[in-house]
Amino acid sequence: MAPLSVRDFIRHWLHAAPLNKLLAFGGDTGWPISSAAYAHQARTWLTRALQAEVDEGLMSEAQAVTAAGRLMVGNAREVFGLGAG
Repeated sequence: MAPLSVRDFIRHWLHAAPLNKLLAFGGDTGWPISSAAYAHQARTWLTRALQAEVDEGLMSEAQAVTAAGRLMVGNAREVFGLGAG
């Protein structure tokens, strides 16, 4: 992942498409440490993108928390019919 590009992509996407059309997904690494590092990086840059939206008054904190949940797990659960969990 290119962290700044991820942050910018998420911010652009939030204003261009419905929230339920974006899913976070994992990489195809065979190394557990890489999976953990990529997950950390994804959470970090998603947080930075959503925090910027809140800081600029484009989203409330509650909306950002909801968006994070949808992007990280909720949308995938919905797409794949796994329910709310």
